[in-house]
Amino acid sequence: MGIRKQNAFFSIRFFACKNVSDKFIDALRNDIESRNGQYTSPLPILPDTASIVKNKCGYCGDVCTGGGFGYYYKFSDDNIVSRCGAYPIIIPNINENDIDELKCVILEQHNYFLSIA
Repeated sequence: MGIRKQNAFFSIRFFACKNVSDKFIDALRNDIESRNGQYTSPLPILPDTASIVKNKCGYCGDVCTGGGFGYYYKFSDDNIVSRCGAYPIIIPNINENDIDELKCVILEQHNYFLSIA
């Protein structure tokens, strides 16, 4: 959580999560598009079952957290990219209806980090 230009924001890493709502997927797409693809690299195929993929975006070198894992996203034109997991994604308009999902996302991501510690 933080403040930029007098606006509060909430950001989180959720690349290890198997099922997230469209709100999180849309936030991921918005992040990719707002940065003009920075922290992304093209993928030749979409992973079948894993929501995380080994990712080397080229922007953060060896400082990638989570062993270099990240997100994947498939655009409507079938272009598939992986996005570095080192940086959290800003989730806009968080409200009380999102609390249960946020708790699940935090726990799932936390359990992933414990599994690689």
